[in-house]
Amino acid sequence: MAVTAASLRASIRMSVEGAEPRNRPYQTPLTNAPGGAGTTFSVGDGDAFQVGDLVQTVAGELALVTAISTNDLIVSRAQGTISAETLGSGDVIKKNPRFTIEQMDEAVDQILQELNPRVFYLTTEDVTITTDDWYDVTDTAMEDVISTWYIDDGDFFTPYFYFATDPANTQPKIFISTANFTGSVHVVYRRPYAAVTELPDRVAPIVVNGAVYKLLGGAAVMATDDPGKRTDRTTQGGQEARDSYWFFREHVRLRDAEVAYLREQVKKVPTERHSQRGRRYRK
Repeated sequence: MAVTAASLRASIRMSVEGAEPRNRPYQTPLTNAPGGAGTTFSVGDGDAFQVGDLVQTVAGELALVTAISTNDLIVSRAQGTISAETLGSGDVIKKNPRFTIEQMDEAVDQILQELNPRVFYLTTEDVTITTDDWYDVTDTAMEDVISTWYIDDGDFFTPYFYFATDPANTQPKIFISTANFTGSVHVVYRRPYAAVTELPDRVAPIVVNGAVYKLLGGAAVMATDDPGKRTDRTTQGGQEARDSYWFFREHVRLRDAEVAYLREQVKKVPTERHSQRGRRYRK
């Protein structure tokens, strides 16, 4: 199953709203078709809203309720960074969502940045060489070359290489010296996850748990404000802080397991190419 921004948001919502019904936003379908510029949202029950509410569309657009006439909400569109979308009858809007799509996407981006450099994936690029020189790498996100080799007359040789970043344009470069060999040098390198669409299924839960920790932790009541376990509250004081800590621990557990897995994967990248890669590349 491919990981998408929508699938990550759905998992985050399930984690945030699943355990605490009070975190589930009220939602209702529109009974009119506002289009992309309409400022009237008609709903089944206008009494469920009040002036000042924020409503969120499926695509994440935020609209501010400025007035209410029976079941018609007069709104100011596109209150966040997401532009007004074309809306039709039956499209669902959510009232004062616990976390907006913008907030969820921001939390996901923060986790992706924090996972680098510990969590990554290995990939290969072929660099065509003509002489001993510095060569630009197509993938500007390349980090830490793991291995490099090329083929000549059925045998494997290890060229001398040096990996660096060009300070002029931050473009990764590789210096390759192969004793006048011409052809393609295969470079295995580490690359951080730059977008959610690059994530494999096993890494998605790491990002989801980390994002939920970020979201809950940003609005958590301090544990010192907790009146104690013996309380008649539906949700105990400090519960969000405890939830945040739980998701953080789960994030760290899954992240460390992925780091251990990657460590083993890196070990499998051959250093003795004559014996280990010969079976794969020889005709």
